[in-house]
Amino acid sequence: KEERQQKKEIKKELESILEESSESIEYITEQILLLKLKPPYKPYLKSLGKHKFKESLSVALIFVNQFNSITNIGIAVEKASRVIFALRSYLNTEMFLEKKEVNLISEIEKAIHLYDNYILGKVTTLRDFPKEIKFICTAENLSQVWNNIIFNAIQAMYLTEKKLQIIIRVLDEIPKSILLMKSSLNLETNENIPSQYSKWILVSFIDSGTMIPENLQDKIFTPFFTTKALGEGIGLGLYVSKKIVHEHGGKIYFSSREGQTEFSIALPLV
Repeated sequence: KEERQQKKEIKKELESILEESSESIEYITEQILLLKLKPPYKPYLKSLGKHKFKESLSVALIFVNQFNSITNIGIAVEKASRVIFALRSYLNTEMFLEKKEVNLISEIEKAIHLYDNYILGKVTTLRDFPKEIKFICTAENLSQVWNNIIFNAIQAMYLTEKKLQIIIRVLDEIPKSILLMKSSLNLETNENIPSQYSKWILVSFIDSGTMIPENLQDKIFTPFFTTKALGEGIGLGLYVSKKIVHEHGGKIYFSSREGQTEFSIALPLV
């Protein structure tokens, strides 16, 4: 709706300053929209002249298209790296990555920005976390966890209300409400592992998407199991995420009902 209104306003201004056919005005309007060029446009026309103005729009659009192409290549490379990482992890290939101290908040922000193309203007993202939490971990591995959880949430919201809430807290113990959820450890050991650490980082992702069917919830950490349509997933994301979180001494808790799915990752702060 906003874009249609903006397009209408641009066309109206161009018609008042350019003597062009309606098809030409329409084409120039589309170019201006793609370039996100702010009005008024009369000063551009006065400085450049009609011919140079149209030529400048075309040249600028080439650079914008190149930038978008490079961005898309970056996203494609990141997706390919996720699949390769998942397969290597599944085959227990050594990654030889060292643990180091990082700001966990910055790492999660990076994961969020990776999916800006899917989120900006489409998904309402609510953040509730501090500016900094220092954490010693294998950051490259944990980034795969954040990427998998966020992308799963985005895919679950394709046909529903689009709201993603991310809450990060440092707690003395894991809340009972979280412990009552199903977890990656519960499904393996059939028992709840007690909290033996004095401090925990709890990272919760809550989306408003389609629920995980109840009869499939016990299978979501199984390798190559997926609830997604053919071609949308290979069923390794949550399996690999579980392995990484367990290697860091943590656990993944989740609950899912219609309109709300929550994944909470508990990591010991030692």
